[in-house]
Amino acid sequence: MKKQLLLLFIFFCFSKLIYSQDYKHAIGLRLGESNGFGAAVSYQQFITQKNRIELNLGWLNNTNSTIKLTALYQWVMPLKDDFYWYFGAGAGLFNFNNNNTDNTTTLLIAGNLGIEYRLDIPLQIALGVRPELGFISEINNLHLNTALSVRYRF
Repeated sequence: MKKQLLLLFIFFCFSKLIYSQDYKHAIGLRLGESNGFGAAVSYQQFITQKNRIELNLGWLNNTNSTIKLTALYQWVMPLKDDFYWYFGAGAGLFNFNNNNTDNTTTLLIAGNLGIEYRLDIPLQIALGVRPELGFISEINNLHLNTALSVRYRF
């Protein structure tokens, strides 16, 4: 009986340690509308509780092979309880390959604004908008990329 109580106590202490940890990373999917590029793998590295870096890698492979990499610096502010809002800015690369005949690489600058909810389990859900402006090629246009993100925090 003493061993069972000791194991139960250790399990309780370990579960409290896991539950109360500060998460430093998050990885998941950013699901946007197709004009903004569609789905992307999203990674966040928290620098402090109020600052983080977000990296997104998206690709399309229909009639064109297209890859987009975006890096953003974000400021995160609490709203209420587990709700947060964030804003940020960054840059990225966009490579468009049209049936292996036209290969174009464009630099882009981006802003970011959104809200997120952090569940009690290590999962966060975010809704954000990212205006992106491409330049230094013939793909010079502005996209207003809205997306829903789901990430696992660890």
